[in-house]
Amino acid sequence: MNSSPTYLRGAQDAAIARAKREWQCIADALPQLLCLVDKHGQVIRTNLTVERWSIGPVREVLGLDLHNLLHRNCSDDCPLRDALIGAWRSLPESDRSEFELLDEALGMAVKVEMKLMPEETTAARDKSASYAVCIVSDITQLRLAQENQRILNQELETRVRERTQELSTAVRGLRAEVTRRELAESSLRNSRNELSLLSEQLMKAQESERKRIAQDLHDAVGQSLSAIKYSLERAILMLASPHLGNPVNVIGKAVEHVQNTIDEVRTISENLRPALLDGLGAVSAIRWLCREWGEVFSAIQIEINLHVTDADIEEPIGTALFRSVQEALNNVARHSKATRVAISIGKESDQLRVDIADNGMGFDQDNGALRRGRGLSGLRERTANTGGQFSLTSYPGGGTHLSLLWPLHTDVNPGAIVLCAS
Repeated sequence: MNSSPTYLRGAQDAAIARAKREWQCIADALPQLLCLVDKHGQVIRTNLTVERWSIGPVREVLGLDLHNLLHRNCSDDCPLRDALIGAWRSLPESDRSEFELLDEALGMAVKVEMKLMPEETTAARDKSASYAVCIVSDITQLRLAQENQRILNQELETRVRERTQELSTAVRGLRAEVTRRELAESSLRNSRNELSLLSEQLMKAQESERKRIAQDLHDAVGQSLSAIKYSLERAILMLASPHLGNPVNVIGKAVEHVQNTIDEVRTISENLRPALLDGLGAVSAIRWLCREWGEVFSAIQIEINLHVTDADIEEPIGTALFRSVQEALNNVARHSKATRVAISIGKESDQLRVDIADNGMGFDQDNGALRRGRGLSGLRERTANTGGQFSLTSYPGGGTHLSLLWPLHTDVNPGAIVLCAS
């Protein structure tokens, strides 16, 4: 084996040349632009990517600085120039610097990395020795992928927000539905309780009315019939025994009792259902009712304003209207301690409107007086069952205002019940 210095030096040079060729082949195969730069910032070696990127042949770009390599004939106002200068100046301190930039001249997004070469690889005597390695990567696809990922993330967040909002809306809707159903169930329970209470009150009212009629028949008609019977028996005795006296006066007294009985029966009948209600109509019956009521309760001034005729009001509204006014006046007389009551009946659009107002002591609607009051409950139910609307306003010391509305010349349907609290 030859071990002369000349032979060894030749073998070393051949190995170095072979290593350089291998390095160049590896470098040329890389997709990145790879450059070796001397201390003056000039390119002393580059790979074939410079040609693949259409920058220029390898031999023509050697000796150029990095900016002129990437940008031919570029102006001074260049973001790439500024970025390269800044990265180059930071190398002595950090041994490594990098930046990313969207370069319009190259038509791509690039990532530039600079790294100082190790000192032991540079020959101090070789003025052209490499100083740093610069790697320029095309990250356009990466940027596109990142942008697409950002857009997808944004769309996903938007969809999540929209879906969350839809779910929140659905939850609010469900809660509102639950609340509505709870209110409906509560209203149904209250209606059942009121219906039960009304049925009980109706039975009591019916029994009370029967007792009143029985008492009236006993006190008035019964006593009159007893007096008539006694008078007729007395007249028979006088006819059989003339010495007892003349029976003509006794019979005349019996006739007077008969007339009184007829009047009493007519009064009871009128209280049950006035003949005017069937003979003439509701307006005439109400006018009669107010007149009779005013004579009985003379301490209460009654004001009547009737702007409708009997022909305007049909059954069964007429009966409901009469009974409502009758019950309202009874309540005024029994409970209100009023000195004045006003009744107004007229047309409002296609409705019949009734207003009854007094200046009495009123009551607190919030304490359940309306539900407990038999008369007011009856008024409310009667109005609703004939297709009307019931509205009551009252407060302690401020009197009571009752308003009733019925549709005119329409079929009767269950109406609404409105409570207006002041």
